[in-house]
Amino acid sequence: MHYQKVLKMPESIPYLSVGFDVGADFTWMSIMLPNGILIGKPFKIIHSDPQSRELAISKIKEAQEMYSLESRCFLESTGIYHIPLLCFLRDKGFDCAVINPIITKNSTNMNVRKLHNDKFDSKKAAKVGLDASLKASIVPDDAIIDLRNLVRDYYYFKDLQSAIVLKLHAELKVSFPAYLNVFSKVTTQTSLKLLEAYPLAADMLAAPKDELVEIIRSTARFGETYALARYDAICTAAKDAAVFGRALPSNALRIRLYIKMYREYQAHLDSILEELHQAVGKLEGTPDYDRISFIQTLHGVGFLSAVVLIAEMG
Repeated sequence: MHYQKVLKMPESIPYLSVGFDVGADFTWMSIMLPNGILIGKPFKIIHSDPQSRELAISKIKEAQEMYSLESRCFLESTGIYHIPLLCFLRDKGFDCAVINPIITKNSTNMNVRKLHNDKFDSKKAAKVGLDASLKASIVPDDAIIDLRNLVRDYYYFKDLQSAIVLKLHAELKVSFPAYLNVFSKVTTQTSLKLLEAYPLAADMLAAPKDELVEIIRSTARFGETYALARYDAICTAAKDAAVFGRALPSNALRIRLYIKMYREYQAHLDSILEELHQAVGKLEGTPDYDRISFIQTLHGVGFLSAVVLIAEMG
């Protein structure tokens, strides 16, 4: 979405300050004169109601005409909820700024003590908007927001996957403790394929040697010698589990479930990473693309880290 460019008014020119306290489903709006006097009562904007949204626009324009002043809109940054309203106001041609909620919460210049509600917060946002020294947040271009959405989802699924790995580790520590020492990581493709087919120590001991060796050889691709060595290590670990370990039918179910979830999360991660590469490719020829490329020239910085830096810094 491309927004109409709105020029910032010089600080010396008086303006109407329109404060918005944004919630998930509705927003309170207050309009304030340059001298700090409120115009009317706070107005509640219902996000899902087109008439409510248009009425809010009408109220701002009526105030502009009545006092012969331009307006500036100040929205508290509340997660993601302020974004649709910000886009809506910009599309209507209003000069908008996003402010950190900490700024409005710490504003104590209004004659109300120990009062906290959405109506009052919209008044505080309008009051703060009259401060010439106010530092508003930078709203990045859509392309950068797109990257930000993707990298945040990437790390969201990465955290979920890490939690599943911990649960898999915990399950094996009870049912098959020594198995954790067989491979460098329990989540290698070879390890996961073995556990999926034979989740318990008794299952692996009962499995034909040729089948286990073939799974190891075909997935690890380190040759027959490596596969036989891993097979011997698995047998040793499985025999030890009979002495030190407790395996129940539920352990097998849980191990298979965790492996399935791990792979599902990995599929999500691969999909997001592919989309990130495509999104960055579309930026070619722009300063943002050049910045991402430059950051990758630094020692130890890869594609994902470079994209995260640009996406989060805006």
